[in-house]
Amino acid sequence: AQPQFFDTIAYRPTTLSQTAMAPPKFADIGKAARDILGDDFPIGKKLTLKTKANNGVDFKVEGTNVQGKGVNAFIETKFNHSSGVSVKEKWTTGNVVSTEFKVPNKPLKGLTLSLNSDCSPQAGLIGLAVKGDFKNDQAAVDFKATSAGAATVSGTFAFKDWVFGASGSFKGASLGGTALAVGYSKDDLQVATSVVNGENVKGSVFRKANNDVDVGILFSWNRSSNESGIAVGCKAKLDDTTTVKAKIDKNLVLGLSYTQSLRKGVTFCLSATTNTNRLASDDHKLGAHLTLSA
Repeated sequence: AQPQFFDTIAYRPTTLSQTAMAPPKFADIGKAARDILGDDFPIGKKLTLKTKANNGVDFKVEGTNVQGKGVNAFIETKFNHSSGVSVKEKWTTGNVVSTEFKVPNKPLKGLTLSLNSDCSPQAGLIGLAVKGDFKNDQAAVDFKATSAGAATVSGTFAFKDWVFGASGSFKGASLGGTALAVGYSKDDLQVATSVVNGENVKGSVFRKANNDVDVGILFSWNRSSNESGIAVGCKAKLDDTTTVKAKIDKNLVLGLSYTQSLRKGVTFCLSATTNTNRLASDDHKLGAHLTLSA
């Protein structure tokens, strides 16, 4: 007889929500599987503080201390006006100040425009960027143009259970790179694949086994080098406050994660990454992330 855990994955499917919504942006195709293997695996010590002032300004402070790399931190404020316009400012320990002005649904419904700037006290203005996102029930388009002359444009189109996407980057009048992607979502299954510059093939599979268990698979192949990769991950909700994760790749690097909601507004995440091929080495990493919200 199979263990109960595998019985759960194999025989208790739960369908995903079928609520009609706009297709994902190009960068978000296959995101569900990537989140399982990428999120909740901190490296080093990380602290995040979030709060909201009485006047509606959101504050966020985050710092990460990785051995041998020092402390990287930032403070971020965000204000949302009743008209929908938002202003966000971020100051990092690298002494860079980033400012974003975002205007939704102007001049078209579904269109969001934003102006981003980066500057530092020593160098002055570092760069400017204009971004735009448009979406409706059938399509999503986003673009970005920078003061350095670089630009990216991408779009997706939904047809029934399928989503198709394309992206291109430009430097002046020259085409810098292209990418194509296709995704399929039906009930408890999401499958996606993409081709970047005709060379790198990437794919993902996401399966919602039931309300408590999600499974993700990522794979890749490079046509020039013929190198391939694969990683498998699983997320399990033990109860209303506890989540565990596990992942492993083709090099037998094992990742484990434990996330606990200690109380309202307090979450603690502990993770470990181990190279099972070299257990006696110092390749292993530990991480902890404490999040305080008020």
